[in-house]
Amino acid sequence: MPGKSTDQELNKPLHKPGQHGSDEPLSTSLEENITAITGVMGVDNVDVIVRKFIIGTKPEPTPAAIIYIDGLANTTVQQFSIIQPLLYLGNLRKDEAEITPENLANYIRYCLISTPNSSEATTRQDVINKIITGDTAILVEGLTQAIVIDTKSWEHRGVSDPKTESSVRGPHEAFTETIRVNTALIRRRIRSPHLRIDMMRIGRRSHTDVAVIWIDGITNPNYVHEVKKRLNAVDVDILPYEGMLEEYIEDNPFSPFPQVQITERPDRVAAAISEGRVAILIDGNPMAQIVPTTFSTYFQTGEDYTERWMYASLLRILRLFSLINSSLLPALYIAITNYHQEMLPTPLALAFAAARENVPLPAFIEALIMVLALELVREAGLRLPSPVGSTVGIVGALLLGEAAVSANLASPIMVIVVALSGLSSFILPQYSQGLVLRFLVYPFILLSAGWGLFGMTAGIMVVIIHLSNLTSLGVPYLEPLWRPTQAFRDTFLRVPMWLMQKRPGFLRPRDQLRQRLKIRTWEPAQLETDQTDQGQKGQ
Repeated sequence: MPGKSTDQELNKPLHKPGQHGSDEPLSTSLEENITAITGVMGVDNVDVIVRKFIIGTKPEPTPAAIIYIDGLANTTVQQFSIIQPLLYLGNLRKDEAEITPENLANYIRYCLISTPNSSEATTRQDVINKIITGDTAILVEGLTQAIVIDTKSWEHRGVSDPKTESSVRGPHEAFTETIRVNTALIRRRIRSPHLRIDMMRIGRRSHTDVAVIWIDGITNPNYVHEVKKRLNAVDVDILPYEGMLEEYIEDNPFSPFPQVQITERPDRVAAAISEGRVAILIDGNPMAQIVPTTFSTYFQTGEDYTERWMYASLLRILRLFSLINSSLLPALYIAITNYHQEMLPTPLALAFAAARENVPLPAFIEALIMVLALELVREAGLRLPSPVGSTVGIVGALLLGEAAVSANLASPIMVIVVALSGLSSFILPQYSQGLVLRFLVYPFILLSAGWGLFGMTAGIMVVIIHLSNLTSLGVPYLEPLWRPTQAFRDTFLRVPMWLMQKRPGFLRPRDQLRQRLKIRTWEPAQLETDQTDQGQKGQ
């Protein structure tokens, strides 16, 4: 369990940006500042733009320049909100007050510039850090500080349907690669002033923006502090993928089971942080990370809460059966056919023997060939373009299965077993959980080939012991299975929503109650029958 934290620790700056030059302060010489900044960013870089102009101040015009990166800054905002006011509005002053270096910066920020977000930078490093994130820096002759204007604007993909977590009912919005769009999608769902979005940057060279999202008054501050502590410890050159950050912050990096929940759906993130969890967004990645997570969350989808509770419970039981089926079915077939034939009814045992009569390979090798062939077909369909990938996956699996049976490399029953195992892994809503099952099928095959059902049982016990010792941000991975509380009502079964009054207790939220204890206090209305109708019925 993470250690205790204070409000002062939570409000500390999260991470200092990497070094892009020196901490030397800006000088009063405009040309010297331009030379120093462009020297660090590259004089020959075609996307680093320096635009010089004259500010119409009185009694003397003042030389100035803006520096920005083409493609990251909004040139329309620059033209109408920065350059045009500085060129023309300065001459419209009706008073004769002299503009001095002491009041020039404030005069530009508060009297000329019309953009809502502006700040000041006093060192070359601060100016460069702002420019590379899409801001525009205004350098003025005689000033030892730069005026930084927020002009971030770059091409980005619009909000589209989820690709990996599609649903029939519910929202059809997915995160994009722009972090501000993603935070807005969450804000639109949680319109609370207590929603907190803390920004930081990771990467000495990439300066990747990372957002830590939680709800003040619900989320336990210990979890927020622990997340920030782990993110502050990440010191890398670049952070291009969210999977890299997952490996840096998870409790046990050597476990095959994911300890960070990954989702591309804003509604799932909103539901998770409303329970008391912490969400992490990374700029440039359309996925969000949720911590802490538990084993049961990988059987849940957002669609479970849009359907009636009995249908959702049935689907979750089906997913649990699919998990067992996908990882154990090939191993179970090998164990029974090699060591425990007496467990089968006589007609079924004879059918198995007849199917394998012409197969020269042992069941162990037969299963490995078919499982590896299924993996090849699955990866080929995933990497090919979408219109071709689905066709290759289906046709390739059919052709390989038929060819393997015709060549006596596999029995028809083995083809069916491996196909059912592969289909079961597709049912799970989380792609990362499906990868775990695809990994576990091999050790279970080896154990069943060597020791039969006893080897399978030993492997299952090892997995259960490992899951019992696994944690996510200090929370036991099998919560709330091993210690049933009210949160158990939303695990492998989902009770009606009006019975889930409290948030999961293992998250230790500050506010336990999420809805009124008794909602269904009303009774069905009894409609009054019209007396005229009653008289007509009597006649």
